[in-house]
Amino acid sequence: MKTLVLLVLVTVLQGVAWSQEVSTADADTMANERARIANLRQQQEAQFDAQEYACQSQFVVNDCVKAVKKRRIAVLSDLKRQERRINDAQRRQRGAEQLQRSEEKAADNAQRQRENAEQPPSSSLEERQKAQDEKNLNHRRQASSGGDRPSAGKTAAPPAPQAREAYTEKQRALEQRRLERDKRLKEHGTTSPGLPVPP
Repeated sequence: MKTLVLLVLVTVLQGVAWSQEVSTADADTMANERARIANLRQQQEAQFDAQEYACQSQFVVNDCVKAVKKRRIAVLSDLKRQERRINDAQRRQRGAEQLQRSEEKAADNAQRQRENAEQPPSSSLEERQKAQDEKNLNHRRQASSGGDRPSAGKTAAPPAPQAREAYTEKQRALEQRRLERDKRLKEHGTTSPGLPVPP
């Protein structure tokens, strides 16, 4: 029993001493510390399980189990506290790295803007602007002179005489089919019943 209390005290003191060093620790140290905590938790769980099993053989089972649970909670809460410290230190470190990246990016953007402001406009940019101006001018000329007249590339060619005759023949055949259908319907009547009358 005394060894268990001593073990709890040692664990707590290790956690306190380690938490003071964690602010300067790197990622490898944090990973190692997480592994140490997981290993220690596993060992402590095994010990507490063994103690609870030993309590079953005693006359006063409930009091023994309650004492073991109380010690278990104390040790495990200390381990959780140590993990939270690691997580907090990692979070602060990632936040500081992100802030540094943001500051570097802002400095790079400001430097690029200063360089762009100092340089005269490039010739390719001037050429693009000139081409755009010419294009706009051509559109204005076409709009003012042509109005609704279609452009030269979009005029429809007059239909060839053969195409005109084929079109006329198709129209005649269509009219003939329509007349035949109407005649059949008059002779046979409608085969389907009408729609019901609403009440």
